[in-house]
Amino acid sequence: MCICGFFPASRQCQSRAASMCVRVYMHSTSPRPKKAREVRSNVKMMLTVFFDSHGVVHHEYAPQSQNINKEYYLEVLCRLHDAMW
Repeated sequence: MCICGFFPASRQCQSRAASMCVRVYMHSTSPRPKKAREVRSNVKMMLTVFFDSHGVVHHEYAPQSQNINKEYYLEVLCRLHDAMW
């Protein structure tokens, strides 16, 4: 059996020191390892954050089907007022 080369375990491995890397040795006829694909999520969320000079005062996520209009924003402001007082 002939060991002809190595492939880094991940891209992060390439940036680390060589002593911390895990190397995978393969035979010359072995298939190349498959790369993992990044899949974007179809879920979209809106985060509303209120902060002052000391940090975050109030935050909340809008429901996925929620339209952001003046009625919704008024409700958010009321919840912000309740959270502060």
